[in-house]
Amino acid sequence: SLVHLNLSSCFLRDFRSIGILPLDPTNPQNCPNHIRVLDLSSNHFSLLPPATFASVTELEELTLDLNSITIAAERALLGLTQLKVIRLAGNQLTSLPPEFFKDNRALKEIHLGNNSLSVIAPGLFSGLEHLVVLDLAHNELTTEWVNGETFRGLVRLIVLNLAHNDLTKVDTILFRDLSSLQVLNLESNQISVIAEGAFGGMYNLHTLLVSHNDLKIIDPFICNGLFVLSFLALDNNGITSVAPNSFQNCSNLIDLNLSGNKLDRIPEALTTLSLLKTLDLGENKIQDIRNASYQHLGSLYGLRLTDNLIENVPASAFSDLPSLKIINLAKNNITSV
Repeated sequence: SLVHLNLSSCFLRDFRSIGILPLDPTNPQNCPNHIRVLDLSSNHFSLLPPATFASVTELEELTLDLNSITIAAERALLGLTQLKVIRLAGNQLTSLPPEFFKDNRALKEIHLGNNSLSVIAPGLFSGLEHLVVLDLAHNELTTEWVNGETFRGLVRLIVLNLAHNDLTKVDTILFRDLSSLQVLNLESNQISVIAEGAFGGMYNLHTLLVSHNDLKIIDPFICNGLFVLSFLALDNNGITSVAPNSFQNCSNLIDLNLSGNKLDRIPEALTTLSLLKTLDLGENKIQDIRNASYQHLGSLYGLRLTDNLIENVPASAFSDLPSLKIINLAKNNITSV
């Protein structure tokens, strides 16, 4: 029997045109009910009616990307108790009903990127204890709707993408239940405040992306609890200073990007990062590279200092970096090396 049906890039506008609606319990052949993978991406659907897929109860993967869906009914996914992956990216959704995922407790991946979501209904993700991937990037979400209740109970979540939204702060309760999280993307928001301990319970986080936000100062202990963090991106924020103990609790950091900021010196905070392999300080306002902060970076392999205000490169500038293989000093004011 049919288990995989691909109807992507057709000209479908109404779910009834593919036999999924109307439902007819006396005619099970209306739609093969053993389908596990259904791809309806790149069509012209605009409405997701109630019980749309109730006759395909074995469905595990549903793709509705790149349609024109503006409205999703409260119980559109009724009966899909085995659904593991749903893709609704690239539509025109502004919100989802609070009980949209009520029947879908087996969900492992939810992809809602590239919509116009401005509201996350309280409890929308409640009960999704098996969820490991949640993509909410490229929406219009604000701090008002993304709060301490939004991700509550998502204890198995591994990847969370909130890039390209309108968040302004990260408080101490926003991610409190996300102890399994490994990748957090907060790029291209309007974040100006990260509370101390905001990432405190994320003992498994290895990638944190906070590029293209509005941070000006990196406060002490911003990395509290991030014991396995290996990649941190803080580029393009307008950062003017980094507290000396900012990176004290993320000593496993391997890649650090601080480019595109307003730093006028090499941060003292680097001294604790003995495992750091790549450091990007390009596009800042650094003049002097004779700095004790380098002394403990014995593992540093690549250093980027492009487009700063460096005039002089003393012979001893990099003498304490035994592993250094790549240096980029382009676009500086260097007159002698």
